Amino acid sequence: MADDPSRPTFTPTWPLCATDGCTGRRIETFSACLEHLRNSELDIFLERIGRGGDLDLRGTVLGPKNLDRLLAALNSGRGTRFGKADFSYCTFHRYWDKAGQGPRVEGVIPFNRAVFDGAARFVAATFEGGVTFWGTSFLSGTSFEGAVFRGRTSFSGVEVSGDALFSGARFEGETDFGLSKVESVRLGAAFFAKRAYVVVKGESVTADEARFEGGVEFYVHDASVRLERTYFGGPSSVNGAESKARVLSVRGTDLSDLTFANVDLSQCLFAGAHQVDKVRLEGWTPFAEPPNGWRIGWAWPPVWRWGRRQVLAEEFPWRARHTKRAGWTSPTLAMGLQRDNTGAERLAVMYRSLRKALEDGKNEAGAGDFYYGEMEARRHSRSTKGGERAVLWAYWLLSGYGQRASRAFGALIVLVGLLTLLLTSYGLPDGTALQQMTGTIPPAVAGVPQQVVLEVKPGPVSLPADRWTADRASKAVRIALGSVVFREADQRLTPAGVWTVMAGRAFGPLLLALAVLAIRARVKR
Repeated sequence: MADDPSRPTFTPTWPLCATDGCTGRRIETFSACLEHLRNSELDIFLERIGRGGDLDLRGTVLGPKNLDRLLAALNSGRGTRFGKADFSYCTFHRYWDKAGQGPRVEGVIPFNRAVFDGAARFVAATFEGGVTFWGTSFLSGTSFEGAVFRGRTSFSGVEVSGDALFSGARFEGETDFGLSKVESVRLGAAFFAKRAYVVVKGESVTADEARFEGGVEFYVHDASVRLERTYFGGPSSVNGAESKARVLSVRGTDLSDLTFANVDLSQCLFAGAHQVDKVRLEGWTPFAEPPNGWRIGWAWPPVWRWGRRQVLAEEFPWRARHTKRAGWTSPTLAMGLQRDNTGAERLAVMYRSLRKALEDGKNEAGAGDFYYGEMEARRHSRSTKGGERAVLWAYWLLSGYGQRASRAFGALIVLVGLLTLLLTSYGLPDGTALQQMTGTIPPAVAGVPQQVVLEVKPGPVSLPADRWTADRASKAVRIALGSVVFREADQRLTPAGVWTVMAGRAFGPLLLALAVLAIRARVKR
């Protein structure tokens, strides 16, 4: 076992150095590890491995002198080249003591412009000083799982053919990554004591349960990012850098210090995330969209079409459990969602939180889609009571929750048409003015001549065929529009006509207000 408390605890499974207490792997044909070889033995070993040789130095404590000689032996003037290299459980010291009495001065361990032809393993290695891998190429992947970096660490300009594994690693100094051509970068359960910068050009980045005490800036090119139960101790961001970057999940993560900029959120899972209302969305951050086209099925109505809006990925499995499921079983979202049981109540909370986040960011227009999603979830929720559900149904039907101006205008046109029909059929009398008749009562009857005026009120037209004339229809349209919009002066109507106009005056302004509200919701900033 290693006696140094600063080193990761491990049990050696390799041939050990003959030096007492040393955990380094014994060099073949010798009795000691690299650090404890005599100078003549070290010369033989370095000559034997040559440039591009394989190394197995597990558990070795490497000081600057022998490490420098090793790197020099593998260097041909154009960079250091390794074959397979296993530095697991190694400790790298990089310091100088002035005449053996001065204070410890930490230096930088350089692996710059090195090439690892085979697998490069630094599992549970400890870097006592700073370390740089500038311009290094890992041609068969690399693993730093459980490694400890005491000083500043840089992986800038690194190319990785395969996976770059940093799960469980601990970074105590400033850290920056610049990884390209990599298949996956795994930072699960890694710890970053200071602010980190991570630039990745590859397929995926996973940082589940990682802790970024000083925050982190991700710059991702054409890769997916997963951040489940990740801790951000300071302002952090995920930037798509104008590429097809996408975030897959933030479940269990506190989003209060996180910003998404120019990343695709169409597959992102928010269920279980904390303080979603404080997340910031900047630039191009699209969500998923409902299925396209018209649908037919055993539902009411039997033919339907989904309106265009932004939806959360969790809405897909929720919709797939209902009657109108066609198109909501997207194969793109199938992985990770097939066992998702997010209900309407939880979906409404997520939509409400994201709506607030956009409203706080002064994006009122963008918040409209999330308000629509919230109302949809409430309308279908089992916890919504009957009266409230009826109001929500009417709100949805007449104006799409105040987000669909076309629906409100359509309802207004239907209302005007219905008013016109009723007025033409039952609301208009034969004429629009009283009929007056003047006559004289003869003296023989009244004693003296008397003149009288008779007013005759017109009644409804008795024959249905006589009701539908151009003149009556024109008057009915004018009165219907006046009742809805312009508030014309009272017309002479039948009792049925009076009630018809009252209905127009009640519902017309309501529909107009809903239409104006929908337009304002789409243009307000």
